[in-house]
Amino acid sequence: MDNSCFSTDTETDWEFLHNATDDDIDLSDIPEITEGQVDRAVVRVGGKPVLEGKEPTTKSKYESINWMLIEQLRRLSVAEKNEMAFAAADFALRQKRLILAKDHPDWPAERVDREARRLVFGV
Repeated sequence: MDNSCFSTDTETDWEFLHNATDDDIDLSDIPEITEGQVDRAVVRVGGKPVLEGKEPTTKSKYESINWMLIEQLRRLSVAEKNEMAFAAADFALRQKRLILAKDHPDWPAERVDREARRLVFGV
């Protein structure tokens, strides 16, 4: 598959991202959560609302969370988290391209790429 659609030009300050900590990120444009929002919040387990005062009893696919792995992920730098996220997105896109190319051998590479991006990224 041709990767010529990927640009190597970027305005991203990679050095800053590599060295940044969570505290270095400007969150001033993100509004604080209000008490009203908290009051209207609904706790869900497996997509189903949990009634107030009741512990979740439904078996969820997330019940076997690896808390040690989560703690390791929390300790990563912003750059390391970004690198993992971009790698996962790239993997998803490559996999979707392979699947579409196999399912639609008559499609040109441009259509496979466009449809894969739409399905993976919603664009």
